[in-house]
Amino acid sequence: MLMYVIAIEDLVRSPILRSQVIELLKSMAVRMPEPYGSLELLSLYPLANFWRFRHGIKALKEELEPYSITVRVVPLFLLTRFFYLNWWALLVYAIQAFAVALWIGLRLRPKLLHCRSYPAALVGLWVKSLFGRPFVFDTRALYPEEGATLEEGAKHSRLSEWSFVIWKKIEQRLFAAAEKTTVVSQPSVPIVARYFPRPLDDLVVVPTCTRVEPRDRLAAWRSEMRGVLDIQDRLVVAYVASWFDPKPALSLFQLFRDVHVSEDWFFLLLVSRTARGGGGGLQQEVEAALAQEPWLSGRFYVTSVEQRQVARYLAAADLGALPVGRPSRAAKDPRYAHAAATRISIKFAEYLACGLPVVCSHHAGAAADITREQGIGIVYDEVSLESMREWLNHWLENRSAISERCWQLARERFSFEAVGARYLELYQSIVSHH
Repeated sequence: MLMYVIAIEDLVRSPILRSQVIELLKSMAVRMPEPYGSLELLSLYPLANFWRFRHGIKALKEELEPYSITVRVVPLFLLTRFFYLNWWALLVYAIQAFAVALWIGLRLRPKLLHCRSYPAALVGLWVKSLFGRPFVFDTRALYPEEGATLEEGAKHSRLSEWSFVIWKKIEQRLFAAAEKTTVVSQPSVPIVARYFPRPLDDLVVVPTCTRVEPRDRLAAWRSEMRGVLDIQDRLVVAYVASWFDPKPALSLFQLFRDVHVSEDWFFLLLVSRTARGGGGGLQQEVEAALAQEPWLSGRFYVTSVEQRQVARYLAAADLGALPVGRPSRAAKDPRYAHAAATRISIKFAEYLACGLPVVCSHHAGAAADITREQGIGIVYDEVSLESMREWLNHWLENRSAISERCWQLARERFSFEAVGARYLELYQSIVSHH
């Protein structure tokens, strides 16, 4: 049995887990080689959520049952607002994670554990130490650096300096014990390599993922949604927002105005939400920020969209916007620079999957690197206004070819099928040696 382990994250309500775990596991399950046996999803879930969303847990189990994926949820005595675990919360969590590791090793006995995030990897570390079961350490991000410097999104807790040091020591043990360690972007490799205690062959890049719909379906959605939104003759810039920083976003929108390429710019802002609702407060915040700019009057539409509906709306757009700022408090902290350089947002993959070239900030990390290297957009804050104008004119003259290039890159690198195949290849290399 192969076990996929997540910890602390919201199994039921998180759009990220829906796209990056649940939908990915469905794709992998239909291609799972026979020798692996069954596939199980294990969630260490905060107790408050375990009780509040018990019906959602039941629904998820029923959803995954046809894919032969077993869902196991273990309640944790931990407040739901803590994603970055300071030393005292880490102690509370570690005691419970150790008990879960004992249960896994004694009762479930998986062939392999795939541990998503640093907290989940603690479970894999103990199962490996006590029972010799191999595990994959799926870092997702530089958790200690991000936790010490992050000032954005819904992850409000931050790591104290002492807690940062503790997590860096734990990180060394995780790197040493895991059969393979995965990172989501190529820029992560040289940063992690400085303190990675194993051969670099054990450090593997597996990117974020998204569903890549067929081109004919995207074309049908485009026609449908441009009619619904009454934007048939507009040049539409889409921005997916799980959180919103008005300063870089408004600066980018104003740039489209200032290049004088077209008077038909329209901005479509999709505020993510859970299947149970939510997102209304963020939607109001975004609308209020845009309403302060008179020139944007009649040029934007903000709506709260479930994860599964995002692609349908994005298909109506022409470009994807990725404006990212740099928080002043962390601007000079090298830890923030390292975390920022490695990130690659889900919205970036979603834009490409819908054939949208990306207009991004150089603070967008790995997304900016790929945009430059692959010729699928422009890093707008690295070029002059004239260069921006030239690129937009080039794009207008070659829209179909550039859109096809974006979609092909998404299918080859970021699709569920491509990422799932990468993980299955990784599992095979590990299991064959045990």
